[in-house]
Amino acid sequence: MSSENPPLFPQFRWDGYYWISSAPLPSWKGFQAGNGPYGALSGDGEADGLVQIVFAPEGRDDSPLTADEIELVRWVIDNEQSVHDALMARLLAEYPSLREDVLDDYDEDEAAELLPPATTVDELKKLCGIVSINVHQLVKSGKPFIGDELGCTWDEEHGAGVLLHGDTALECGGADTAILFWLAAQYAEG
Repeated sequence: MSSENPPLFPQFRWDGYYWISSAPLPSWKGFQAGNGPYGALSGDGEADGLVQIVFAPEGRDDSPLTADEIELVRWVIDNEQSVHDALMARLLAEYPSLREDVLDDYDEDEAAELLPPATTVDELKKLCGIVSINVHQLVKSGKPFIGDELGCTWDEEHGAGVLLHGDTALECGGADTAILFWLAAQYAEG
């Protein structure tokens, strides 16, 4: 029997910019598949729930993750349903204003297809899909700061993003909302 420690889960690899891995997260099954350019919806079916996880999308070097950093990711995986629910509740609350902001950019037929009214999570998940879950290298009260990046029909160029602290949604905006370290740090300090 080997005396080596088993590898930490999930296993991350450095892609030249940040640390990435993936994990099966059942709450993301059934959303639009975001396999198009820049995470745009690909239109080729529903997501299977395998989600890319990015650790420290900004502001960290290429040294391997520490055990404490892996625990931040493990927290996200262990609490994925409550994180998902908080994100979707915030996105659903924001969707009418997000929709209104871009509605004039589409003709009537496009708007009916790409920007239909959505009053439930099931309706909204037909309009968006997960690109990545970004786990920032910040923790407060034992919970990580998490940025969920989404591809969406209402903004194919910029996508959507929600910043959370644990399972509390803090801010909703474009995909950069999920990625920006300074934004997460601002909430961590405040």
